[in-house]
Amino acid sequence: MRKTRSDCRVGTFEKKNGLPPGTVKKPKTPSPSIKPEMINSLIEEFLSNI
Repeated sequence: MRKTRSDCRVGTFEKKNGLPPGTVKKPKTPSPSIKPEMINSLIEEFLSNI
């Protein structure tokens, strides 16, 4: 496989390699890894132990 040029843009790279658009670039608003309900329960548990 040939190397990709250093000045290649994301869209061009995706087209060249047959990837669907948006595969390489990360989304602007990533989904949180921990749910707000879990955060609230952790805070309550921490405050109750003080």
